[in-house]
Amino acid sequence: MTRTLRGTIAEEREPLPLNDLPQASQTLSNKEPAAQRLSKLSQVVQRLAAVPGTPVSHAGTITSEGDIAHGAALARATYGVDGTGVKIGVLSDSYDNLKGAATDIANGDLPPEGVTLAGSGDLRFGGVDEGRAMLQIIHDLAPGAQLYFATAFKSEEDFANNIRALRAAGCDIIVDDVIYLNEPVFQDGIIAQAVNDVTTSGALYFSAAGNEGNKNDNTSGLWEGNFVDGGPAPLRLPGQVHSFGSDSSSDPNSSPSLSNRLTDESGPITLQWSDPIGQSANDYDIYVLNSEGTAVIGSSDDIQDGNDDPFEIVNPQRSNSQVIVVQYSGQPRFLNLNTNRGRLAINTRGQVWGHAAAVNAISVAAVNAQGVTSPFVGGAANPVETFSSDGPRRIFYKADGTPITPGNFLDGGGVVRPKPNIAAANGVLTTLPSNTGLNPFFGTSAAAPHAAGVAALLKSFRPSLTPAQTRIILNQTALDIEATGVDQDSGHGIVMADRALQRAAESRRVSP
Repeated sequence: MTRTLRGTIAEEREPLPLNDLPQASQTLSNKEPAAQRLSKLSQVVQRLAAVPGTPVSHAGTITSEGDIAHGAALARATYGVDGTGVKIGVLSDSYDNLKGAATDIANGDLPPEGVTLAGSGDLRFGGVDEGRAMLQIIHDLAPGAQLYFATAFKSEEDFANNIRALRAAGCDIIVDDVIYLNEPVFQDGIIAQAVNDVTTSGALYFSAAGNEGNKNDNTSGLWEGNFVDGGPAPLRLPGQVHSFGSDSSSDPNSSPSLSNRLTDESGPITLQWSDPIGQSANDYDIYVLNSEGTAVIGSSDDIQDGNDDPFEIVNPQRSNSQVIVVQYSGQPRFLNLNTNRGRLAINTRGQVWGHAAAVNAISVAAVNAQGVTSPFVGGAANPVETFSSDGPRRIFYKADGTPITPGNFLDGGGVVRPKPNIAAANGVLTTLPSNTGLNPFFGTSAAAPHAAGVAALLKSFRPSLTPAQTRIILNQTALDIEATGVDQDSGHGIVMADRALQRAAESRRVSP
């Protein structure tokens, strides 16, 4: 099944209830001018530069702009931490397929001891070393951390096994940027179950939210909602055609549409519906029609008769093609039609899916940091990228296929998980060749390792913090962007290392 990349030492203190912590608004201003924060950084670096062993310098020949943007350089200088004592595992396509790792190690763009391979190790051919680009970002922010890598590209089963292998190797923080297109939308699949396993055992897990667009930026290529019977399918196709409703954004008086037009070229088009994995008896199909709607140019009509996955997929299609969904047989279900980086004329929110939507996965949206020379300030100055995927994610089944709301598999059933959870930098420099698309490195694939690097500094500063405590601190000290408060595009906002460590330093004890 198709896989895609979602990118391109301080003194230990005793824990205390987190609600005893000062609120972020009392101690950390979202509106602190960037110039003032840069001045602080300069003063601290100058003051500590002559102290042996104090981690104040950037790592390697190339440093991600995210190091400054997330206040990581300031946090390292202020609190004397660099990620020492923390093990971080990365899952992506490959680490050293392009044979540049040795140079990165020699130049200081990766740790001097190198990167340890875990599980099934590296991808043997075909990768562009996006994993190495992610590892460079983490090393820039947390240069003292030990780094590990395992490929996510061999299979879904191998991906899941490698998640567990990184945890078995001692990784406290794990981060990935890969999605398989048939990962379940409405249930935790095998990869999400592996995420559940490692987070239950005490790891923090960061995952790229995806680069499939969002409703608020008019880049959505998703339609999600209940099946609505629009009558017999056109062109003598068997079954009942779905009615998408009207495109109220362009014409509030338009009639309900039985097709959904692609307004841009699509990726593979997938359809999932609210049946459990391997148990679907409701048979839905996808058909792609030409721009006039007079001929079928693509289709997926697999049989679902009780022991099948609720899944259909069609090859990428041209802009202006029409997509229809047909119920061949069965009961109405909640549908998820995804054009995977295409755009639909009638669209919805809710793009994050798969293991990035696992309950304890930290799903990371992307914010542009290309060329920045000052920290993020939040608000309207630092919106999410227009390609960054939005949430939330509705789930109808437990991992074993047990319904969460028996008998209710339509809108209002199941549970809603707020995703993405946080946002972080992308559009940053690496040492990768420019023809790989990874220098500059855009996408939520770059955002996720920045968030992981911030978490590593926090864990290095306060090793006794539990994952729950760490998440609370990261969330409460994030810079609010997009809609006020927690929102469907950026979650809690941009994670900031300096603010997070300040919060941890201000409290004598921290516990949830």
